Amino acid sequence: MKFKLLIATVFSTFFTFSALLHMPIQWVVEQAPKVRGLALVGLSGTPWKGQVDSLSWQRVNYGQLQWQIDPMAILKGHAVFSVRFGRGSELELRGKGTVGYSVSKGAYAENMVVSLPVASIMNQVPMALPVSLQGQAEISISYFQQGQPWCKQATGEVVWSAGKIISPLGNIDPNTAIADVTCVDNKVSLSSKQSSEDVGSEFDVVLNPNRSYQVNGWFKPEANFPSSLRSQLKWLGKPDSKGQYRVTYSGRL
Repeated sequence: MKFKLLIATVFSTFFTFSALLHMPIQWVVEQAPKVRGLALVGLSGTPWKGQVDSLSWQRVNYGQLQWQIDPMAILKGHAVFSVRFGRGSELELRGKGTVGYSVSKGAYAENMVVSLPVASIMNQVPMALPVSLQGQAEISISYFQQGQPWCKQATGEVVWSAGKIISPLGNIDPNTAIADVTCVDNKVSLSSKQSSEDVGSEFDVVLNPNRSYQVNGWFKPEANFPSSLRSQLKWLGKPDSKGQYRVTYSGRL
C-alpha cells in the first residue's frame, strides 16, 4: 500500500510540474484581472519562457518583450527573469537585463541597459520653451529596488551622446554628457558633467520623496558658443571669475 501511495505521489507531482511547465502564457493572462491601459498582442510561450510581439501601455507601443526565468532562483523562492525588449517600439527603445521579485526585496532590477533617442523622451515631456534635444540616451542600471514613490535603493548612469540643443537663436553641441544616479530611501541624486567647444557644465539634482526637487550647478560658454545666444546671457547676470553662470532652482513635480 505504501509503495503504491509513493508511486501515485511521484506521478502526481511529475504531471503537476509538467502541466505548470507547459502552461500557455495566453491562458494565464486570460485568467488574470485586466489592467486598464495595458494591451498585449502576440502572446506565445509559457510563464517561464515566452514573448509578447507588442506591449502597449497608455496607447504607447513599447515593442516586443521576451523573457526567460532562472530556474535556480525559483528554488530559492525568487522569481528572476532575463528580459529583452523594444524591437518595434514607436519610441525606438531597446533594452535588456534582469528583473525579479522576492518577498524580502519586492520588485528589483539588475544589470539593465536601456537606450533610446533623446527626442523620444522629449516628445513625452511638455516644454515651456521652443527648445528641442537630439542625440542618444543610454541608461545603465547596476541595481534598482522598488520603493514608494521612487526607489528603496538604486545605482546607475545616464549617458547622453551625440547630443545637440536646438533653439531659434542657435544650436549648442554639448558633445557627451554623463550623469551618475543614486537612490537611497526614495531620495534620488543625480550628478552630471560635460565639456565641449560650445559649452561646459556641472549640475547636481536632488529629487525628494515628497516630489520636491533642487537643481544646483553652473554652465560656461566656450569659444564656439553661438553669438546669438551669448547676447541673451545678460539676462542671467554676470558670470563669476571663472566665466561660469550659476544655476539654482527648486520646485515640485
